[in-house]
Amino acid sequence: MRLAFCFLALTVLASTAACSANVAEDEDSTEDALTAPKPATTQVTTPNFWTGGGQLRYAPNGNANLLFRVHTDRETLYQDYPSLRFATIDNGVVKVETIPTYATGGAGFALDAKGSPYVLLGDSLTLYTRSAQGVWSPETVDEHVAGSKTGQWADLAFAADGTLHAIFHREGVTLPDGTVATQLVHAVRTGSSWQKEIVTQIPRGYDAITYSSLAIAGNTVHIVYGGDYGTTPAHHASQTATGWAIEEAPAKTYGIVADRIGRIASVGCGTAQSVVLSVLRSGKAPQTETVPFKEPATSSGCVDAHLTYDSSGRPHVAVSRDGAVEYAVKDKGRWSTYKLSSDRGFGVSSIVTRTRNGHLQVGVTRHPADLSLVLTTLAF
Repeated sequence: MRLAFCFLALTVLASTAACSANVAEDEDSTEDALTAPKPATTQVTTPNFWTGGGQLRYAPNGNANLLFRVHTDRETLYQDYPSLRFATIDNGVVKVETIPTYATGGAGFALDAKGSPYVLLGDSLTLYTRSAQGVWSPETVDEHVAGSKTGQWADLAFAADGTLHAIFHREGVTLPDGTVATQLVHAVRTGSSWQKEIVTQIPRGYDAITYSSLAIAGNTVHIVYGGDYGTTPAHHASQTATGWAIEEAPAKTYGIVADRIGRIASVGCGTAQSVVLSVLRSGKAPQTETVPFKEPATSSGCVDAHLTYDSSGRPHVAVSRDGAVEYAVKDKGRWSTYKLSSDRGFGVSSIVTRTRNGHLQVGVTRHPADLSLVLTTLAF
C-alpha cells in the first residue's frame, strides 16, 4: 500500500461564536482555552479504490485503529470477497489486515481495555475477534428467526466493567398475529453465550430501521435508532429496571455518545439543513442547540454529522456540508468552527478524541471524491 502524508490548510469559518444555551459542555474544566489546531492527514487507502465505512478507535497504546470495506469499483460494491479490512496506524505507518469474511452491511466496532478489536457484522450477526497472533475468529451472535433476515446495522460497546453489549436488527419477522415486523435487539455477552432481549418491534418487515447507535452511561444502556425513507422517526431508547423507555429523538442521527459525567448526546441534521446538537434526557424534552457554522447549507447540504466528547467534557462535531468537510469544538461555552477540506466527497465516517503526551488530539475519518479513506488528525 502506498502511503502519502500531507498537511491541510485549516480555515477558520467562525471563531468564538457565542452559544445561546449551555446544553452539552461540562463547564467545570479549569484548563486553558484551546488554540487553533494543527492538522495532518494520513492516506489510509489509495485513490480510486472504493472504500466504505471508516470507523476510528484509539487503542490504549495510542495507535489509531480503523475498520472499513474496500472494493475495486462501484459496480463490485457488493461482490468483492473478502472486503472487510482492519488498519492500525502507528506513528504514521499504516498496516492493513484482511478480516476473512464477506461483508456488505454495517458493522459494530469496539476495542477492549487491552486494545483488542471486536467486530460485529450487521448482515450475518457474526462477531469477529482477533488473537494476539493476528488470527481472526468468528462467533455467531444470533441465529436468525425463521423466515427473517438481518438488517444492515449493528453496534458494539463495552461497559465500564468490561461487559460487551451489542445491538442489531432482525427484519421480516412474522409475529403471532401474522404481522411482519422488524425487531431491534439488545444483547449482552456472558462468557461464551449471549443474553438477548427485544427493545422494540416495528410493524414493517423491511427498512423500518436503517440506522442505530449504542452508548453506555454508568450502568444504563442507550440506543438511538430510526429509518430513512420516512419509515421510522428517530427514537431514543434507554434501559430501565422494568424494560425500555422509548421516546422520539430530536433529529435524525447516526450516533450517540456519553460524556464524562454520563450525559447522552447526539448530533444530526435539523431543519433548514442546520447541524443540531442534542442532550437526550429520559422522560424530559431534550436540550438542543444549533452548531453555528458560518455558511448556511443548501437543501442537500447537511449529511454525515458525527459527535464525540473529549476527557474534559468538550463536544466535537464533524459534518459534511455542501462541498466541504467542517469541524467544530465548543470550549469555555463558545464554539469555534473550521473547514477541514473543500472536497466533501463521500462524507465523514467518524470522529474520536484522545489525549496524548498531555495534548488533545482529534481524529476525523472521511472519504474524498477520489474514493479513498483518509484520517485527519487535529493536534491542539
